[in-house]
Amino acid sequence: IFLINGGGIGCAVLRDGVIYSTEAGHDEADEDLNVFNQQEPCGDYDAEYVCLERLGANKAGIEAQWQLIKGDDIDAREIENRAKAGDKLASDLYDHSALVIAHVIKGVADVYDIDLADENSAVAGHGGAFKFPHYGERVKQILDKSSGGNVKLFMTKDYVSQGSNACLDGAAISAAIAG
Repeated sequence: IFLINGGGIGCAVLRDGVIYSTEAGHDEADEDLNVFNQQEPCGDYDAEYVCLERLGANKAGIEAQWQLIKGDDIDAREIENRAKAGDKLASDLYDHSALVIAHVIKGVADVYDIDLADENSAVAGHGGAFKFPHYGERVKQILDKSSGGNVKLFMTKDYVSQGSNACLDGAAISAAIAG
């Protein structure tokens, strides 16, 4: 499973040599996950419900909820800086985002019948949120607890050189493999 958490939430699955693209971030969010009372509807295909992306994405979720609560329009990098400086809301938004992202990953795994604890399964996390300190560790902790195993979660920031584009690199590799 390859998940991107940046402006929105993107997700793809590689299974049996086939890449499936999903719109998992646009699935309706359970009310229990809407702890900051986000009311902005998904809008994708005119959906009027609050989607997972509005709760967990770096821009569409964290930034939007910060603005909803605080009233000031700052970007995720500044929210991250505030979290590092001890701002509780900023830290809570990132922690909650990790929970939402874990739900997205678990949901996609369930749909594609992927056992996240299986030694042949892995999750790759990409995007701005995965650069937040300990974000990937928190996502992994939640997934390990829910799957009863040791989920392999890799973050592209740990394997891709500065300035490289992991998505573009992956597309090039897929194209080369496809022939």
